[in-house]
Amino acid sequence: MRNAQKLAERTQAWDPLSDKQIRGNAYRTLFVARLSYDVVESDLEKEFSRYGPIERIRVVREKDSDKSRGYAFIEFERERDLKGMLLHMIFYLLLKIIICLFSFSFVLTRF
Repeated sequence: MRNAQKLAERTQAWDPLSDKQIRGNAYRTLFVARLSYDVVESDLEKEFSRYGPIERIRVVREKDSDKSRGYAFIEFERERDLKGMLLHMIFYLLLKIIICLFSFSFVLTRF
């Protein structure tokens, strides 16, 4: 019950317009979750800059300890670069699914 009260107080006091870290274009921004707590901005830039120039990377950190919270926002310079990266990932995942299905059907025909 105490946590619920604390959450309600924080939610009521939260004003996203006053947060100076919130900026950029939502149509060019990628949200990346489940990151290792050791990941830094340069790691993400190395992985995602192959899809296009990056304007800004923000690894979200704890305010008091500066430890990573395990997620980040990556803002590309152009919206088309973000869309291209997303298409690449979708095709990659579809290819993996097709390979898995093909392998599974091959195994079934062997028995």
